[in-house]
Amino acid sequence: MVRDIKVNSSQDIMDIHRAAVEAPFSVWVHGEDLLLDAKSLMGLFMLSPEDTLKLVFPSEVDSRLLIRRLQKLFTH
Repeated sequence: MVRDIKVNSSQDIMDIHRAAVEAPFSVWVHGEDLLLDAKSLMGLFMLSPEDTLKLVFPSEVDSRLLIRRLQKLFTH
């Protein structure tokens, strides 16, 4: 599944990381020039608020908790 997200602060980055670490499946953040494992905090701090970002995770998993925790970051 792919969801557009907007990162506005370091707290948003921490929220993505926390939700990804607690997920029992892979979570990725795709940017225009980046592909980052959302479980890598150092990698996530490479994100820029200007970047168009996508949160990517398997569609066949139960992602309700991940989506609920990151709802405020989804752009639509």
